[in-house]
Amino acid sequence: MQALEAEISQTQTQLSTGIQLQNAADNPAGMAQVNQLDAQISASQQYQTNGTSLSANLQIEEQSLTNATTVMQSARDLALEANNSSITQAQRQDISTQLQQLLQQRSRTAHWRPAWAGETSS
Repeated sequence: MQALEAEISQTQTQLSTGIQLQNAADNPAGMAQVNQLDAQISASQQYQTNGTSLSANLQIEEQSLTNATTVMQSARDLALEANNSSITQAQRQDISTQLQQLLQQRSRTAHWRPAWAGETSS
């Protein structure tokens, strides 16, 4: 009679919670599968988190490369402008100042490191 009451209690618990496996003793093989599935879900969630983080870092790197390309194109344009023999010394000095600023900007872009690389930006 007590065994029957225990089974009824277990069945009622399963019905009320919607969980068939309350503990490992209910079904050891089933619980092993549940544990394996939990581990797979956890790994999938970590993969998704890693993918999101990597995507964000790649977007930052892409922007950095775009900025570097813009700086280099501007420097090329200034070099072409400076090659003109009809410009004055003051204009050459202005171009030199602009090139120095571009070099500083490029240097800042080149020193950036993503957080996952284990280094900080300088």
